[in-house]
Amino acid sequence: MALYTKKLIMSTFQEMLEELPFDKITVAALVKRAGISPNTFYYHYQDIYALLDVWFRERAESFIPSNAPILTFTPLHSSAQETARTESFCAQT
Repeated sequence: MALYTKKLIMSTFQEMLEELPFDKITVAALVKRAGISPNTFYYHYQDIYALLDVWFRERAESFIPSNAPILTFTPLHSSAQETARTESFCAQT
């Protein structure tokens, strides 16, 4: 049942995104359209932004091949070096 409900929430959200800008979509409107209670929505998602995050991640993952290597980010500078450079720059301005 939970998987069905999450799919229902996501498909309703997708439909609404096709019709409205994100900032006009509310949890109240989404649950009314999906025919679920607000408690059901909040059981699955913390807020509308958490739903947007999941929606975006699912879309982004569709562009990444399943056998693609996982890349990690290595900063060019340590945080202490970066802090010193920022402080030096700010002192010059």
